[in-house]
Amino acid sequence: AAWLAGGVAGGVLGSLRASSFDTASGNTEAAATAARLGLAAATTLDTRDYLTARTVLGRLAPGSLVRLAPQRQDAPPTSPALAAIARLAADRGLVVLCEGDVRGYGPTFQGRRATVVFLDAHFYHLGDMVALAEDEPGFCFSTRCLNGPDSITTLCREIGPERVLFGSRAGFHEGASALAVLRGAGLDEAAYGLVAGGNLDRLLAGAR
Repeated sequence: AAWLAGGVAGGVLGSLRASSFDTASGNTEAAATAARLGLAAATTLDTRDYLTARTVLGRLAPGSLVRLAPQRQDAPPTSPALAAIARLAADRGLVVLCEGDVRGYGPTFQGRRATVVFLDAHFYHLGDMVALAEDEPGFCFSTRCLNGPDSITTLCREIGPERVLFGSRAGFHEGASALAVLRGAGLDEAAYGLVAGGNLDRLLAGAR
């Protein structure tokens, strides 16, 4: 309710359990909870288990949300399994939510015409984000770690507000602080609407 009052429309729910130790039960719980709350569910993959991930990817409809946590799962950017998962996700037209250092995991998705939202887009890597975005129109970035001065404003100016999505980091941070950062970014009404929900709606449209 607090996020809705701040103009945030909709959201995506993932499972920490699924990314940490049990993808099956975590994804089942996330799907059920998301349905109850009226949110979209992201299917988390284990990037260390390519065979299972390949099977799951084959079952997902185009436009579905897939969450990857390679850094948490100790899968380096050079992992052959991660590269194969990135290729399959792009080929199937899935929307990838990717955790981890954008400088390392961004290049994994380059040249694949992939749609990726990088979740851990830190404000001190703004230059790297802009450089990646210049060559990859499907690369988008979450605001959840953009808490530096003018970082959201700068990113929106450089790559357009159409490629920046509000991130609350719910479960780790208190939601009001994330909203305060977004509200303080000085975005006009149109740009704020895109970041706060419009861009997510556009990405989710392919799964409807």
